[in-house]
Amino acid sequence: MNITVSLPRVFRVALGVIFILLGYNNMMPFLPQETLDLPARYFLGFVGTYEYSQSVLMIAQILCGTLLFVNVAVPLCMIVIFPIIANMLAFHIETSQHLYTVSAIVSIYFIYLALTIRKFSFLLEGNKE
Repeated sequence: MNITVSLPRVFRVALGVIFILLGYNNMMPFLPQETLDLPARYFLGFVGTYEYSQSVLMIAQILCGTLLFVNVAVPLCMIVIFPIIANMLAFHIETSQHLYTVSAIVSIYFIYLALTIRKFSFLLEGNKE
């Protein structure tokens, strides 16, 4: 099997598994939780006050992770999880630098998948007129 054919599949499955685990972990914590800095606690406390938005976010992560894992509606899932990844990266850069590597790896997986999926090519091309 050609490495260029299997690498997007590996990144897609890995991204799906990461989002399934993160979604379930935020709903029912099973991974170890570290203590957060004060700005991070303020931000998460603000997000946590609106429980419906946090639930919708976690359900979107689980649903998109599952669809990425089984290779269904991948472009739609990529569009839905883009703001989640951008927020995750910005949050970890700003508040908790020790988890920055996980966010960077997820961002690299996402960028690679976005560049290899042919259905996104119209977004990267200029105006043809």
